[in-house]
Amino acid sequence: MTENSLAREVKEFFERKLADEQVVVLDTAVTCIVNSHPDVEGVDARWHQDNSYVAVQKAVTAYNRRVKAAEMDPESEDAQANLFTGFECLQRHYSIGRDEQQVLIAVEAMTMLEHEQKASQMEKQMVGLKRHAQELRRFSIENVKAV
Repeated sequence: MTENSLAREVKEFFERKLADEQVVVLDTAVTCIVNSHPDVEGVDARWHQDNSYVAVQKAVTAYNRRVKAAEMDPESEDAQANLFTGFECLQRHYSIGRDEQQVLIAVEAMTMLEHEQKASQMEKQMVGLKRHAQELRRFSIENVKAV
């Protein structure tokens, strides 16, 4: 299995689960994907399971990062592919913490409290990013010579 085929399998797994408005716990997703390939037997089975778990975990983490990055950049290809119908920025699913676990969840399956927590998180990030940009500009004016 290549990295690209694994990334595609992870994406398809999440899309299938989230299409049914399910909550997908990231750790559970890793186990489900690894267990969907039970075809290695004998002395190599344990090695394969351990190493495939690490590879799938990396692919699931990468997919989750892409979901989070799309939240911050509504113009990105990933964000545009995940747009909720009738909205310009609202995503069909989000990465959130629930019951002390990281999950991907369809926006319809989120509670009002989770919607508010996610919106507040985005507002805090916006404030922090604006301050960071202002400081970078100030530093540039004060410390960098024109080239």
